[in-house]
Amino acid sequence: MTKVEGRDGMKVGNQMTEIVRKPRDVGELTKASMFFTTVVLCIALIIMSVGIRNHYVRELEVNARNLALGYSHSLRKTVEASEIVQGLVQEKLLYATGIIATVEEGVTSEDLTQIANTIDVEEIDIYDERGRIIYSNIPGYIGWRAPMGHPVQNFIASGKTFHVDPLRENTLSGHLVLYGYERLGDGRTVQVGISALEVEKLIAGFELNLMLEAMLEHSQVGYVLYMDEHRRVLGSNTGEGIGEILPVKEEKDLFEALSIGELQLIPQESYYEVEEPVYLDGVLMGHLVLGIHLEATREAIKDLNGVLTVVLVMIYLVGILMMYMLHYKNTKLFSLAFEDDLTGLPNQKYLQRELRWLLREQKRPKLALILVHVPRFSKISMSKGH
Repeated sequence: MTKVEGRDGMKVGNQMTEIVRKPRDVGELTKASMFFTTVVLCIALIIMSVGIRNHYVRELEVNARNLALGYSHSLRKTVEASEIVQGLVQEKLLYATGIIATVEEGVTSEDLTQIANTIDVEEIDIYDERGRIIYSNIPGYIGWRAPMGHPVQNFIASGKTFHVDPLRENTLSGHLVLYGYERLGDGRTVQVGISALEVEKLIAGFELNLMLEAMLEHSQVGYVLYMDEHRRVLGSNTGEGIGEILPVKEEKDLFEALSIGELQLIPQESYYEVEEPVYLDGVLMGHLVLGIHLEATREAIKDLNGVLTVVLVMIYLVGILMMYMLHYKNTKLFSLAFEDDLTGLPNQKYLQRELRWLLREQKRPKLALILVHVPRFSKISMSKGH
């Protein structure tokens, strides 16, 4: 079995040798080899470029996701702490309104001034059922009536017994104040205000924008945003865009966003956004948005592509040079073996090979062999030489 296979292999080898060693095919073989090598080089360059980009894409995605997870965990702890502080502020407001409620009988503006100083609040007002201030620790406020649509009027109309507003401007002074309201038994309303400066002292350590700015310490992070579940921006590292609602962007693959070495009809993107949800006790509180720099990754991909391209081109040039030298050597050998030295015409050995090749073809045209006899050729050969 081995001998048979060996003979078959030798037959195939001989057939290939006869095909390749036809003198007229030497140039075509060299051209085909160079073309094949060029195609292989182009394919190798494409595969290399895609592989390099895939590697950096995976690395960048993993780093971005890890950064987002780590920052979202820190943000969640900060939100928890900030809510605790906000709760303490609300408890202070509730405590203040509770004191007013216990001494509502015969309370005067002087009493309100003493209570405000004792519990360290900026403003205490008592409104009647129509929203007019009848008592206040600030004399200039007495007699002022809240217009319709004012938070005081909204609280009176709501029927609630207690409510805390977000920080807002005092309508009369223009100062930022955190207000709490409580409804008394006789229908009047107590309003207690804590200055924004006092609130900021309590929550300064948990200021969202400052915390987001600290996240920029990582070189890959370009900007950081925090938005609520309705995509309203609550904080940013620059402090800009607060309150704006961000539209939902069309998700773009990071591979596409990098877009290295391609014809660009639109400007390349500078950042790749990563959104990470922030949950508190299983409830979605918002999203942390990280803008990851892409320029450094693009430069790294270009540099590595350039180095490997140079290496492959050098290997390609060496291969082409070797094929050319082999072609030159084979051309010389084939000329010696199959051509006459004097005339350069094909010799008898070449004729035999060419006939064997033509007769083996399955679909061949009709062939004719013409023999030309030169009379007295021997005398010509003797007088002129072979």
